[in-house]
Amino acid sequence: MEFYTYELIDSRTSNVIYVGKGCSSRMYAHAYSAIKNREMNTKLKNKILSIIKNNGKILYNKITALNEQAAFDKEKELIKKYRDEGINLCNLTDGGEGISGHTFNRTEESKKRISEIMKDRPKTVEHKESLKAAKLNNPNNAKYWKDKTFSEEHKQKLSKRAQNRAPMSDEHRQHISENTYFRKFKNKTNEEIYGKEKAEILRNKNRDGHLGKHVGAEHRFAKVYVINDNGNIYEEKNTKVQLSNKLNISLLKLQKMITKGAVYNNISITTL
Repeated sequence: MEFYTYELIDSRTSNVIYVGKGCSSRMYAHAYSAIKNREMNTKLKNKILSIIKNNGKILYNKITALNEQAAFDKEKELIKKYRDEGINLCNLTDGGEGISGHTFNRTEESKKRISEIMKDRPKTVEHKESLKAAKLNNPNNAKYWKDKTFSEEHKQKLSKRAQNRAPMSDEHRQHISENTYFRKFKNKTNEEIYGKEKAEILRNKNRDGHLGKHVGAEHRFAKVYVINDNGNIYEEKNTKVQLSNKLNISLLKLQKMITKGAVYNNISITTL
């Protein structure tokens, strides 16, 4: 059995994205597994799918070894070399692990080591976007949080974490401000936001709710009043605010004239 060390390369940038050890056709299995959603290394899977989606290809570099241990040693050497150069590999460990023909089954100790390594490792913008997309597109997320309840102990942990949270930066505040719902749809009509059909439903609903109510002097559905008095008849239709301004009467006094039929300065008001 011939063992070798291999490199997966992004054709768009010529950068190495992964270093592995294998035999037979092992180095070609990652791309196939990623497409079939079987790749266990999520970071590598997302990277491969991103490359393919953006019209790139996975290139391969094969380095033949004398035996399996030599292939492991070469794998460790290359991973260290690329990481020292600042290349963000998709490898989860420093290499030198696995068994012949299969690298998916890991011991609990190995899993713990991978978890500790990944905890404080900074994520690239591309990685963050892929995680965000996966979370949004997962139909199980909504089901998971629906009717979800927390224990008192968990609530206390969340509360303590919130209290110890670092203050929000000015840059973060600005980002939130620019992406609020109000600013996102500012100066846009309901038709632009919801479409014609829903906008018409909202228009009818608002109109029915406002009919017969005082909703402002310039509103086209405002309730109409007419002044009836000897020598003081206004032919045009007026709202309460307009009448108050024209007659120099407070709104409170005007309301009494309307509801109780009171007369002020020889003026009475009736409603249509």
